[in-house]
Amino acid sequence: MEAAAWYSSPSLSSFDTVYSADSVEFCPQVGYQDILVCGTYQVLEQSTTSPNILIKPDEVNGEVMQNDQREVDGDESYQNEMEKRQTERIGRVYLFRVVDERLVEIQRIETSAVLDMKWAPKISDEPLLAIADAKGCITFYSLLPSYQLVLKDRIQVCEKTTLCLSLDWGPRGLYEGNLIVSLSSGKLERIIGLNGSNWKLNIWNGHDYEPWIVIFDQHDPHTVWSGGDDLFLKKWDLRDTSHPTFISKRFPAGITTLSSSPHNRYLAVGSYDGIIRIYQTHPHSPPTFLAELDVGGGIWRARWFPFPQRKDLILLACMHDGFKVVEFQDSKDLRNGDVEEDSGMGDVENVIKDDLEVWKKYGLKIVRRFDQHSSLAYGVDWCRLSPTIEGDNLVASCSFYDHMLHLWKG
Repeated sequence: MEAAAWYSSPSLSSFDTVYSADSVEFCPQVGYQDILVCGTYQVLEQSTTSPNILIKPDEVNGEVMQNDQREVDGDESYQNEMEKRQTERIGRVYLFRVVDERLVEIQRIETSAVLDMKWAPKISDEPLLAIADAKGCITFYSLLPSYQLVLKDRIQVCEKTTLCLSLDWGPRGLYEGNLIVSLSSGKLERIIGLNGSNWKLNIWNGHDYEPWIVIFDQHDPHTVWSGGDDLFLKKWDLRDTSHPTFISKRFPAGITTLSSSPHNRYLAVGSYDGIIRIYQTHPHSPPTFLAELDVGGGIWRARWFPFPQRKDLILLACMHDGFKVVEFQDSKDLRNGDVEEDSGMGDVENVIKDDLEVWKKYGLKIVRRFDQHSSLAYGVDWCRLSPTIEGDNLVASCSFYDHMLHLWKG
C-alpha cells in the first residue's frame, strides 16, 4: 500500500447493532437527508458448538477465499463444514436520525439477514427503501413523514435457498422504478415497473460464481455493470441481456464492488486484492483504464462523493484495513473529455498500462481514514446533507463481527 500522509478521523457517535452489521445507507431525498438505515446479518447455527460465525460466503475461518481457490486447493473441509451446518439467517434493520452529529435510533425491524439496501431515486413524496436478503426476497419499505418505515411490498425473486447479494435502482428517466439484483446462483435479475401497479422479472445468467455487485451506469440508462468471484467485470445492455457487451478478464481476484460516478463517466472497481481501479467508460467501446491504488484489506464497498463540490473523492470500506477516503486526481484536458475512445470489443488490457502518457495524467491517494472499527469493514456511505469544502462531510460506517455502527467526518 502506498505510504502517504493522511488524516485519521475520530468517531462522533457509535451504536452496537448486536447482530453483525454489513450495510448502511443515508437517505438521499430532500427533507430526509439526516436519516440513515443500518442492516445486519446473523447466522443462528443449530448443529455446531460455535454459534454466530461464518456469515459471508467469501470468508472461511476469517480468511478471504475465492471459489476457484477452494476447488484448486481441494478444500473439502469447507464443503464438509457447510454440509453439517443447519443454519437460519436472521437480520435486523435499524432506522436512525442524525441529530447534532449524534446517532439517534428511531426504529428497528426484524427481518431476514440483510445483504444490501438502497434508497430509490425520488419516485414519490415518501422515500422508498429496497432491501436484499438471504432468503431470495427484495422487500420494500416506505418512510413516512413521521420517520417510520412501513412495509410496502415483498417480492420473492428466486428460491429461498438463494441469496440476493446486491441491488441498485435505475437512474431517473428511462429506467426509473427499475431495480437490478445479483443472486448467489450467479444470475442477474431486473425487476421492471416498480413505480406502477404491475411489475415483472427479467433474469439471465451473469457469472459462474457469486456476482457480489451489480449497478446501473449513471450516464447510460441502458447499461449495467457486474462483477464477481469469477474474476470478470461485465457490461450489459438491458435491451438484450443474452450476452455481455464487454468482458474484462484482467482481475487477479474477485470483484466485490462497483461505483459509477454521478459527475463523470468514471467507474470505480474494487476487489479482494485491495486495489481500487478507476476506468473511464464510453457508450460504444471498452472502458479506458486510468489509475489504480493498493489501499489494502480487500475492498467491499466504494462510493463516489454525491455532490459536485468534491466529486474527486471516493469512500472505501477496506474489509481488513478499516475505512478510507481516496482522492482521484485527473488532468484538465482529460476531465474535459479529450481522451480518444477505443473501438471494438478488444481486451481492455490493451488500453491500459501501455499508454503511459494517459495513465500518468491520473493519480489516486489516500486523504483520510477511519480505524475505530475492530472487525471487518463492510458498510459505508456519505451523508446527503449539504456538503462543505473543509472536508467535514458526515460518513456512516459499520463492521461485522464487532457489530458496530460509527458516525464520523470524511
